[in-house]
Amino acid sequence: MNVIENYAPQHVQADSTDDTQLSIIQQPINLAEFTGIAYLWLDELVTNAKQEYNSISQPASWRFFSSLPICATFIRTQCKDKRVFLISFGRLGESPIKAVHPRPQLHRVYIYCGDVQRNLEWAAKFDNVGGVYNDEKNLIPQLTRDVAQTLIEIGDAYIQIHERFIC
Repeated sequence: MNVIENYAPQHVQADSTDDTQLSIIQQPINLAEFTGIAYLWLDELVTNAKQEYNSISQPASWRFFSSLPICATFIRTQCKDKRVFLISFGRLGESPIKAVHPRPQLHRVYIYCGDVQRNLEWAAKFDNVGGVYNDEKNLIPQLTRDVAQTLIEIGDAYIQIHERFIC
């Protein structure tokens, strides 16, 4: 049996003629409105993060949701000016992404599942899926890189503001 253990696209892109591609246009960080990063975990069975995940999100912490409607409402109402990183379990399918699409604050979604191949088909429709994984040893480094890139973008936004005041 040929099993794909992990799938981590840089950005899933489709032909411009492919109307099934659901794209979220990421905006540059506007520091006048930006209030931080939110780390969310959606699964009815997981209620706390392992140390590896906490070290990525520090000083912030992970918020856990066992209900998709509650998680979607939280993203829409409490994360308006944040960049959201969401880990969702594969058995929930594309529902978590569709529930808050097309919200630009849903920056990256990571699908953690037992059956990568089954989840690849729908995940390819969304350009904000940070990967489909069945192994944390690959999920954690990708999440870390994506968070680091966001921190770089925040730093770049501060540099641009500083340069405007110097000139």
